[in-house]
Amino acid sequence: MKNLILSKNIKSDINVFIKENFHEKIIDNYDEKEDVLFIVDTKLRNFLKIKNNIKFIKGGEEAKYLDKYLDLCQTIEKNKFNIVIGIGGGSLMDLIGYTLNTLNHNIKKIILIPTTLTSMIFPPISGFFGIDMNFKRDYLKVFGYVNEVYIDQSFLSLLSKQSLKKQFFCSYILGTYFDSNLSKLSLHYSKNFDNTDLEEFLINSIKNSMKFYKDNYEIPGYNLIKYFIKNPIEINNKFFEIYSSIFLLLSYISYIEGLISLEEFKMILNDTNEFGVFNKKIILNMKNNYINDYVTDIIPGKNKNTLKYFSVNEINIYIDDFINFIRGEKVG
Repeated sequence: MKNLILSKNIKSDINVFIKENFHEKIIDNYDEKEDVLFIVDTKLRNFLKIKNNIKFIKGGEEAKYLDKYLDLCQTIEKNKFNIVIGIGGGSLMDLIGYTLNTLNHNIKKIILIPTTLTSMIFPPISGFFGIDMNFKRDYLKVFGYVNEVYIDQSFLSLLSKQSLKKQFFCSYILGTYFDSNLSKLSLHYSKNFDNTDLEEFLINSIKNSMKFYKDNYEIPGYNLIKYFIKNPIEINNKFFEIYSSIFLLLSYISYIEGLISLEEFKMILNDTNEFGVFNKKIILNMKNNYINDYVTDIIPGKNKNTLKYFSVNEINIYIDDFINFIRGEKVG
């Protein structure tokens, strides 16, 4: 088993363990304990063999709605659970992290097991958890951490090839900020996933994610994305298309700021199309729905990544220029 440790200025380090099929041992170790609650994505109902305390919650953006939060709070309080193990995708991780870091209840241990490639590459260790309200994504956020995260690539066998292809785009993004070889490998794996040994790939991807988390930054684009959707439910079917549009906007800004060349930006644009996540219609309809002061995000650079503050006027100008540029490109 491989172990990655995120050390920050917090009470204790966060351990991320990587081992295929290890979820079975976790279940065996905790399933018989009365004070343990398993919170599991409903899609895994027939995959996992958990006998005792288990609560199924449908994954996707609906998992982060306020009613799900209140229901989960009631379940934990009523049954006095002290250990919680979450198994599912990123939205379920958010719900669990937000609930357990706001509930006035003595939780001794939180273990999360991501089941999508995206939630493995961007593991739930950023220190921030959010739920949706007032038709706004991550309207409520809390600062907090879990005890352990287990990355088990066996769950990826449950995903379709098309879904996996799009999810490799997340590691591609990390590569544009830190390691061009990771970007190239991500594009290659998105086309040739069969018989791929993912362990070293995941380790490299998570190490790069940790570079953002260590400095209390969120993954690039996550700050901006919530300002460009009118209703969080839009995320469910078009997450990667929306997220890639935000990333392309950040890359375009990087080009305008002189941090990458026009050729490098066009390469990113073409690669995005190769992943099947480029959506020209979404970009041409881009609109700032909520930014009324300023927002920060990180733009990639060939030699240095930059944390940038965007004013309302500035981000709107960038959006207009970006749309005009994409309108003239023969992509998609």
